[in-house]
Amino acid sequence: LNYKLWSTYKSRFNAAARLQKKHNLSSRAVALLSAYVVIFSLITTMLPQFSQGATGQAILFISSALSIIILVVSQLEASQNYSVRSYTYHQSGLDVAELYKKLRALKTRHQDRNAPEFLDAVEKLSQDYDDILQRSDNHEDIDFDVFRASKPDYEDHKLTKSQVRWIKVSLVVRQYSFYYLCMALPPVVFALFAWLTWPDAAATPPTP
Repeated sequence: LNYKLWSTYKSRFNAAARLQKKHNLSSRAVALLSAYVVIFSLITTMLPQFSQGATGQAILFISSALSIIILVVSQLEASQNYSVRSYTYHQSGLDVAELYKKLRALKTRHQDRNAPEFLDAVEKLSQDYDDILQRSDNHEDIDFDVFRASKPDYEDHKLTKSQVRWIKVSLVVRQYSFYYLCMALPPVVFALFAWLTWPDAAATPPTP
């Protein structure tokens, strides 16, 4: 029970932090995508060389595609309720942490672990723990893995450095990479597009 309480409240805190970060990244991604749409729509007006023929059509397509992506991302992210779920996990973690403190204090007060009053108190804490779990959704496996990675030398974990690194990489790739791509990919794609379509000064005949 001691390990279950300890690992659960730590994992719930990890889940709360993970969802809060996803909420923040989601807001930033939507804001940046919206800014990219405005910037791309201004390019054809301020840079005439990009308003001609296929180049102008390509920029129009990029802007339209980004607008659709913003709509889809906004709808999907809003349905996830990351901020609310983060708060719920945090409160659940606080409740379990309180039980963990009570169990530690109980073990300090009772030297005889077979005493009826000690066993009754432990049973009550176990029931309270089950009640807390039933009131909230379970955290994901990655949240428990992050807890294990934070205590790699613990006797029930025994994680190698490579396993710890893999958990950290998995957290970023599986949970946050989509938002990073949304923020970083559009300017990279457009920079490549601009480099390929920018008029070649060398090909322009000299002015007599």
